[in-house]
Amino acid sequence: MKVVMITGNGGSGGLVGYIRGILSASVISNEHEVVLFCGTRLFERLGNIRTQVKVVQTPLVEERGVDIVLNNPLPEELVKMISNENPDIIVFLNGYTRRGLEAWPNVMILHNQLYVDTYQLMRHGLSKLTVQLMGFRFAVRRSMRNADGVIFLSNFSKQQADEKKVYYKNGVVIPFGFEDHNRRDKISYRPIGDRIRLLYVSAMYPYKNHIHLVRACSLLKKGGYDFELHLVGQKYKPVFKNLVREIRNSDLEDNVVFHGWVNHERIKSLIDESDIFVYASSVETTGYGLLEGMARGALIASSNEAGFPEMLRDGGVYFNPQDCQSIKTALLKLIKMDKRERVSLQEKALRYSYEYSWDQAAKQHYDYFRKLSSTFE
Repeated sequence: MKVVMITGNGGSGGLVGYIRGILSASVISNEHEVVLFCGTRLFERLGNIRTQVKVVQTPLVEERGVDIVLNNPLPEELVKMISNENPDIIVFLNGYTRRGLEAWPNVMILHNQLYVDTYQLMRHGLSKLTVQLMGFRFAVRRSMRNADGVIFLSNFSKQQADEKKVYYKNGVVIPFGFEDHNRRDKISYRPIGDRIRLLYVSAMYPYKNHIHLVRACSLLKKGGYDFELHLVGQKYKPVFKNLVREIRNSDLEDNVVFHGWVNHERIKSLIDESDIFVYASSVETTGYGLLEGMARGALIASSNEAGFPEMLRDGGVYFNPQDCQSIKTALLKLIKMDKRERVSLQEKALRYSYEYSWDQAAKQHYDYFRKLSSTFE
């Protein structure tokens, strides 16, 4: 089977990890021929991938938002290049399809749950970003209708699409994998210090609930607890400005540390150095950020929304991410836990993370591609 995968020239860390995972897994063998069309900058971010994957670096895949929203056809030269590969199936890795390749079965992956959950999308308020997201929401939903197959990254993602009556054909749930070299072999227990170190790794958008986490930390400080809250991730300016204002008004300037974007190796170290790993998002297609904490055997306080309890199960303590009192209660529960309970949670979180591997996820992808392409023969 020959699979042609198309992606652009950028994307989030999660998307890059996803692409790297399904390209590097050992399941790619003589029975699967894979060709990736991507831009140079994305290829550099992907790093080393398996040698049997043919990579075509071309500016023709670099897309403008207006082309995606208006569903403009792909450049004729790119369509010809892809046609010359004689593929069995086309996989659009960026989360939407494009016109011009309808002669082959098309598959898309739903990467952003905001395009299903309009409430969480509208939490961005009246802004340029909201308008952009609404445009992409339209494009993604159109793609889901037109694609011959849709891959959802969690049961929650598919169930919510069904509840919202989003139309698609041949949907399948295939969770993210995780890189084994980034996973710990066993937990490393250390008692929580006098200055409690909290960590939240996530870009700063309204549905990530940083403001509620900061307010929960303010309540902790009023209760006599000393802590450092480390925030890692890109800053969406309106959220960041509100966050800085809330920190100043709550007298937390000495308690909150902004790291901005950091590379993956540094994220591993930050997780290992933290006392409590916090995951406060309201909605995701999959909880890859949560999985990062699980794979390091962290002590976790997690949002009870989306599909996170399905992933973490009884390996952490849950809270309502839009309720600062609920977040505070969850943090206090972990702070006051004895060693035995703490170790038990960490061991469970690490053990459950082993259920997410790229070899397993990639096999499911290629089995799905084969099954779908066979129906078009």
